[in-house]
Amino acid sequence: IRNLEKALGDGVKRPSESEMAERVGARRSIYARTDIHRGEVITTDMVKLVRHAYGLEPRDLGGIIGKTALRDLVKDMPVQREDICG
Repeated sequence: IRNLEKALGDGVKRPSESEMAERVGARRSIYARTDIHRGEVITTDMVKLVRHAYGLEPRDLGGIIGKTALRDLVKDMPVQREDICG
């Protein structure tokens, strides 16, 4: 009976540890499409969405377009919140 209780779990659906590790590779984030220099205003042509969740989430894209880069961003580098003014 105890083994059956363990097998059934607590009824709450959660991702497994292996699924959590896969999340980073499966989600998209914002990366620099070109070199972006400090002080440049970011446009849609300068960024891209890439399937590696190390940068800002795609839902943040509208919030960075038209903002100024606080530091140089190299092509294919993930864009972080601290890289953007405002």
